[in-house]
Amino acid sequence: MKFQLLGASSPEESVRERAHRAIAREAAAEGIVLLENNGVLPMQPQKIALYGAGSRMTVKGGSGSGDVHERYSVTIEEGLKNAGFAFPTTLWMDRFQEKYEADIAAWRQGLEKQVQKYSPVQTMQMFIFIGEHPMPYPACTPVLADELTDETDTAIYVLSRQAGEGKDRRVEKGDYLLSNVETESLRLLRKHYKKLMLILNCGGVMDLSILDEIPMDAVLFFGQGGMEGGNALADILTGKTCPSGCLTDTWAIRYDDYPSADTFSHRNGDLENEEYAEDIYVGYRWFDKQGVKPRYPFGYGLSYPD
Repeated sequence: MKFQLLGASSPEESVRERAHRAIAREAAAEGIVLLENNGVLPMQPQKIALYGAGSRMTVKGGSGSGDVHERYSVTIEEGLKNAGFAFPTTLWMDRFQEKYEADIAAWRQGLEKQVQKYSPVQTMQMFIFIGEHPMPYPACTPVLADELTDETDTAIYVLSRQAGEGKDRRVEKGDYLLSNVETESLRLLRKHYKKLMLILNCGGVMDLSILDEIPMDAVLFFGQGGMEGGNALADILTGKTCPSGCLTDTWAIRYDDYPSADTFSHRNGDLENEEYAEDIYVGYRWFDKQGVKPRYPFGYGLSYPD
């Protein structure tokens, strides 16, 4: 038994689709938040070295009910290329894609073998099983010395995370925290390139203590940019669109600075019930009341000078 999503589609984009794509591009750009900039942005299209899981496998939205099936999505790699950027090397992205496709093929083969055991009346049980064995998100591979280039002094690393319904974030490496592979890759890139920018392709807050060790020339919270995300990011990087996004959350310096840090989700072992004991002191109110300095406060966001 196999299940496939089907839908009517036309071979060419309609006028309505093109109009919607223009709106999606504008909305995505307005939602990008500029967190750090030491003067490297805006920049002209140029040769640039691109790394990180979200470069070619850009997360456009959440999983489960947070997903949509549009005609196509523009990745960060594609968006930069559309804007005139060139990549002297794609060795890292090529190797990453090869591993990811192998992981997906193995997952699909194993899942289909299990799905065949369910009868039509067991459809709900089948979907529960599929939900418990989601498609693997691409695990980032380390940047190797032969994947660096001397044809440019500028690099971008796209750090990404996937999220969806029915699963809380965890204070673990590879989730809220950077993985060892990501940390070591950023160290290597910082040593090799004069300019290094970090793009956060994730739907929520990340631990950014890495910035205390490895300074970045620019940091942007890309979020999940939808089907025009790659083009929208290029618009921001080149100054075609001036950054105007602001954070909707308070980003703490340490996870333990959050009021529910010790009791949230897996930390207290209860994944079904959650008690918010901070009363009205939710989000920035807690930081203000306790006098705790955040890394980035609620509403934070930089722009370009006039």
